[in-house]
Amino acid sequence: MKASKQLMKTTVIGVFVCLLGLSPFYSHAQSKKKLNIEGDFYFDTENYAQSSDMYKQSADVEADFQSIYNLGVTKEKQSLTDDAIASYESAINYAENDEARSVAFYNMGNTLMQDQENLTKENLEQAIEYYKSALRYNNSNQPAMHNLATAQITLDMMQKQEEQQQQQQDQQEQQEQEDQEQQEQEDQQDQEQQQNQQQDQQEQQEQEAKQEEREEIDQKEIENILKMVEKEDQEVQEKMRKQSKSDNTEKKKKW
Repeated sequence: MKASKQLMKTTVIGVFVCLLGLSPFYSHAQSKKKLNIEGDFYFDTENYAQSSDMYKQSADVEADFQSIYNLGVTKEKQSLTDDAIASYESAINYAENDEARSVAFYNMGNTLMQDQENLTKENLEQAIEYYKSALRYNNSNQPAMHNLATAQITLDMMQKQEEQQQQQQDQQEQQEQEDQEQQEQEDQQDQEQQQNQQQDQQEQQEQEAKQEEREEIDQKEIENILKMVEKEDQEVQEKMRKQSKSDNTEKKKKW
């Protein structure tokens, strides 16, 4: 991704002036120019914190596009994304032409794109809008065209990845749901099978108890029948003895 980190540097003009009798306006301008030059120096030596401070002081002396834009560049160099974008937005209000506005919007898009740790879909969409704004102010801004395409491709890939992840999550949830339903069905079948086994076991126990009861009743009936037979047999024998005695008595009488 192409990025613009170029400062709008103050031109140093070799002019010797007498400090005595300077008007307030001239002193004011010289102070601002000195701060910008110092900001450029610290920027070139990669002392971005000190450079940022110089540009901030310059903007406090008199707000203009150059100092506020350069402040945004130093904030971007320090990975201060929100501060950088805020500075670029403020600089646009002081831009004197569309080219300057285009460059500011372009850098705002770059600031979001380069913050990889926080590169969300929302930030990509915002970066795309910044690049589009840059092209609206300058349709020949080639770096903005390039980065707009890059941001759009990145966004498409991110959305596709999110869709794939969502699809995988849906499939996983569906599989988990099916597994849960299958497990519940198996548990229900096991429970029904266990209940049936218990019921069968209970019925078998009841049948065995009834069988034992029947066998006990049959045994008693057999014993009662045997007793009755034995009793009848005794009665028959008793009758036979009595009959035999009676017959013997009659025979004696006849004699």
